[in-house]
Amino acid sequence: GGWCACERCARLAPSDQGLLVCNAVADALAPDVRLFHLAYHDTLPPPESVRPAPGVSAEFAPRERCYAHPLDDPACVTNRPYRQAFEHHLERFAGRVHVFEYYGDAILFGGCAVPLVDVCGRDLEYYRRAGARGVSCLTFGRYSLWAHGANIEAFARASFRPAEAPAARTAHCVRRFGAAAGPMTRYLTALETLMARVVTYGDVKLPPARDATRATLDDALAAAPEVRRLLRDAAATARASASVAAEEPLLDYTLATLAALRQWAAAAAGARDEAAAEHAATALGDAIRHVASVPVEVKGSWGAYDLEIANAFYVASLRARRAAGG
Repeated sequence: GGWCACERCARLAPSDQGLLVCNAVADALAPDVRLFHLAYHDTLPPPESVRPAPGVSAEFAPRERCYAHPLDDPACVTNRPYRQAFEHHLERFAGRVHVFEYYGDAILFGGCAVPLVDVCGRDLEYYRRAGARGVSCLTFGRYSLWAHGANIEAFARASFRPAEAPAARTAHCVRRFGAAAGPMTRYLTALETLMARVVTYGDVKLPPARDATRATLDDALAAAPEVRRLLRDAAATARASASVAAEEPLLDYTLATLAALRQWAAAAAGARDEAAAEHAATALGDAIRHVASVPVEVKGSWGAYDLEIANAFYVASLRARRAAGG
């Protein structure tokens, strides 16, 4: 957001200003040094008037996209401008485009359990077909292995052969849950369907204040009892591991988060109930109690320390939006 407003730069879009700096740095470096222009947030639209130097590539980071659908799904209105921006970068940078993805992003998904096996596989097939030169994936150590382990497995498999991504659920569950692999695979499949209703608007904990958001969260929470039943079935399996037991507080936290967001969406729409909105913000802050007793060996340092900080930021953001009338 901090772009130059001088007479020369004021006419340039953020993407052009960013690329102008990259080109200047590239000129000062050895010809064989790779340099990346970051296409992210306000630089996501492709540069219009500045052309990249030969040694400058683009790093395309579509963080606020919809993760309920593959990036190239023609029916997804949210993803359409992201897909177009990606393809325009391929043209503008003569194919020198890498992708930075978020299948293991504990901040974007608010620390919730979000399986994305199918979308991950189909995304990587599209990126390969379109001509991306590489794809990386943001992770948060042990926490991502806990909350997004199947995604990381799918990403690793799909990086070589996208068609193998669906096998990641079973492979991940066999490795992590042992004898409970079968019921845990069914659980993760159902959870993936539930969370697909939610991961459509960017940061999970910053939902749009509209009636459609409340309806979507209602649908997700209506599916929760069946998802809980599947997890109980897995926990009841003979010789179920401690890893299975650790899934229960993660699911509790995830569903408590969705319930708080549903309350907030209801309060933000219609009559704008201030007391209900504050109650929802408090409930969102309280949701992390579900993971407080999870061993650090499972949730990692991010779950032990950073989750609380990130959650406080989102609670404060919702309160600020209410104060601003949003």
